[in-house]
Amino acid sequence: MLFPALIMLAQIGIEVFVPDRYMADLHSETGPHEYLQALILCPAVFLALRLITIAPSVAIKLWGGLALCGSIYVLGEELSWGQHWFE
Repeated sequence: MLFPALIMLAQIGIEVFVPDRYMADLHSETGPHEYLQALILCPAVFLALRLITIAPSVAIKLWGGLALCGSIYVLGEELSWGQHWFE
């Protein structure tokens, strides 16, 4: 539970102390925030797959499937579905 709080404090520090001229680069489609979010979402995809394979009941498998679909969708959005890589 400490890690999310540290990430939040780091984000607040960035918003308060980083000059405005650098903020556009940080929040751009190819900036570190986008890639950090994608990096965090990659394990979510694998954890959802793992949940689907080991879940004891169909209901939990359905929740795992929903988590998998949501994680893949948000991951794709954060990576702009590869548009910035294949230009």
